[in-house]
Formats: sequence, structure tokens, C-alpha cells
Amino acid sequence: FIHAASLLLPRRPTARFILVGDGPLAVEAQQLMEMLGIQGAVRLVGARGDVGRFLAHSNLFTALSPVENVWSTTIAEAMYMGVPCILTRAGRTEQVFTHKKDVYLIPPRDATALSEAIATLLADCGQREALIAGGHTLMAQHHRDRENIARQIRTLYNDLLSSSVEGC
Repeated sequence: FIHAASLLLPRRPTARFILVGDGPLAVEAQQLMEMLGIQGAVRLVGARGDVGRFLAHSNLFTALSPVENVWSTTIAEAMYMGVPCILTRAGRTEQVFTHKKDVYLIPPRDATALSEAIATLLADCGQREALIAGGHTLMAQHHRDRENIARQIRTLYNDLLSSSVEGC
């Protein structure tokens, strides 16, 4: 991700990148940003409980696992929030997600492909809108849309209420 940002910044100097999360590579990530001279454009904000706030202000979301992307909660959150997603072709990802229909797929560990995907989507509002619509459709097909979630919660509450009344 950091290498992709450094490849994109010469073409899009106003682009800004945020890394949300924490882990053993945080120090190394910070050092790499400093070595590449991009720390002003890339922020590492650590583990957060307000990820939705970041998604609400994002033009794109990336999930770059070299192993698996199905069903990452962060991908579902991004789609739910209407943020176009770039995912790696890892694991079973292509069994659930479709390139340029509901996500933009790239090879794992390929900074150039990620940089190109970001540049392409930032330049193409129509493609971003198509991915947002496709993401919402995919979420509905997997019962992860607002209506299905609300229905599941209502059913759970009704079940809990009826079982507590029966127990009297």
C-alpha cells in the first residue's frame, strides 16, 4: 500500500492515504513512509473504533490480503457505506466478488497494479458509481443490506420477547 502510494503521488500530488489498524508492522510502515518521503500524504492512525468515520470521507477502500478477503467485515462495512473497493485476487475472493462489477480486483503484493487501480478509479467517477451499485447489490444477495439486517434484528427481538412471555 505504501509503495503504491509513492508510485501514485507524482501523478496525483493532492492524493491522501490513511492506514487504519495496528500490528507488528506499524513501526516498519512508518519508517518506509519516511524513507520514501511520503509521510505528509500517508497517515497511519492505528487501531480505531470509529472506522465508519474514515469510510464516510473516503473515495476508495483497499483490502490487500495475500491470503483471503471473504468475508472481511471491513469490506462489508465499506460496501455498506458506499465506498468502492479494491481487493486482491486472493483465496476465494473471485468466487464472491467480480472485477469491475462490485469490486476492482488486483494481484496480491503488486504495488504497481494497486497504484494503477487507484489512479483509474479516481479518474473514473462512472466506474466508482458502478462499483458502489454493484457492491450494494452483492450485499443484498448475501443478506448484508439494511433491510435484511433490520429484518434479522426484528426476528431476534420477537423471538426473545415471545420466549420470555412463554416462560412466565
